[in-house]
Amino acid sequence: MKLYFEKQIWKCNVEQRNQHLGVRTGNWFEGSRISFVTAVRFIYCWCKELTSIKFFAEELGIADKTVIDWNNYMREICALEMDEKERKQ
Repeated sequence: MKLYFEKQIWKCNVEQRNQHLGVRTGNWFEGSRISFVTAVRFIYCWCKELTSIKFFAEELGIADKTVIDWNNYMREICALEMDEKERKQ
């Protein structure tokens, strides 16, 4: 599968299949109301610890409530991943 970012799809390059999936299909982006690009930018900034509501409102144009929801969601994902790694040890 190859990512076509401008179309926001994954496309199978095997001729017989000719399948494509949206980048939000079957993952935690599914159902998100912010754009995929904004979500990726949010995740990048969050990883760089640029997490203030003011920063996201000014730089990405995201509403305060959305910033709070996404900050909480990112923390939840990290906590779940850490818990999963601990169980495997």
